[in-house]
Amino acid sequence: MKDVRTIKRYQNRKLYDTFQSCYVTLEEIAQIIREGNEIQVIDNKTKNDITYMTQIQLLFDQERKSLKPGDTELLKRVIRSEEGTLTGYIKGLEKEMGLDFPTSIVNNEVAASEEKTEEVPAAAFLNSNSVNLSSVETSTTLNQKRDAYMTFNLMSKLMAFMVMSFLVSTNSLAKDKNEDKELEKEASAAVSAARREVNKHGIGVGLGQTFLLGSLQSKGDSQITGEIFYSYTASYSFDLLVNLHSSHHSYQGKDVWLKGLAFSIKARSYEFDAFSPYVIGGLGFYEPRIAKDGVQSEKKTTFGFNAGGGVDLRLNRRVVIGILGQYHNPFDVKQDETEDVKGSYFKLLLTSMYLF
Repeated sequence: MKDVRTIKRYQNRKLYDTFQSCYVTLEEIAQIIREGNEIQVIDNKTKNDITYMTQIQLLFDQERKSLKPGDTELLKRVIRSEEGTLTGYIKGLEKEMGLDFPTSIVNNEVAASEEKTEEVPAAAFLNSNSVNLSSVETSTTLNQKRDAYMTFNLMSKLMAFMVMSFLVSTNSLAKDKNEDKELEKEASAAVSAARREVNKHGIGVGLGQTFLLGSLQSKGDSQITGEIFYSYTASYSFDLLVNLHSSHHSYQGKDVWLKGLAFSIKARSYEFDAFSPYVIGGLGFYEPRIAKDGVQSEKKTTFGFNAGGGVDLRLNRRVVIGILGQYHNPFDVKQDETEDVKGSYFKLLLTSMYLF
């Protein structure tokens, strides 16, 4: 059995297919049903099941596009009935006629009975007891059944018309600006959530400026540097980000070498279509070194932390580009023969990631 496809109906009467993550029309819903799929239509505001009403609206839409005119005389008989409701009128006809087979069969039987019915002369009718009246009765009954089935077909059309009229009368409520804004936010969030996939790996590069801060600022010059990234999409809101960087900065006979392997958590709370702002923070291993007058500090690895933020632009399911600003603060590195290595640095990068 196929899964039930949920379709949301918003206040502006737009229909959103959560399976395909896109808006759909009544004609597209009809095609979904023709393909054998089950659907459930939910009012996004009240959470009520409006599947029945939507299918009635769908029938009216199909009837409206039909080029065949309807039977107005039959509609008049329905309106003038004592029941007062279409459902009650048709059920009464079914009970009275004992309808349990399709119209095509009724028509065939009527035709066959009419062929078998011959005109009986008056004298033979009066003098013979063998006249078969059953064929005449059968023909009359089947004609009544055929008329009842025609009424049944028009009943569904009239019900659709009544429902459609009700929907049109309430259409003005859908034009409220606040509700439209709410719709756009919800639809945008739904599309964004559908486009982001979990358990995805990514590799990428970054290129930008590294700004030396604190004590390092006087010992080197800011330079354009590069980085290598690895990411793992753990959930719709959190990624694991690892970046490796190494750079050399010179300034008036002084040098600064920076190496780092940073581990960060990348968190996002909301997405604006393909744009996704985020914040990051984490810890890492660093190896900062300085040199003055040819004397270099010792190579020592220290611990440190990082923090920052940025925005991603998702071009497609595989490629993401963005801007990243990340602050790195290695802990002070104690030296035995030279001055201690202190300071921090900030990176502003253009990034590109490939997801797989």
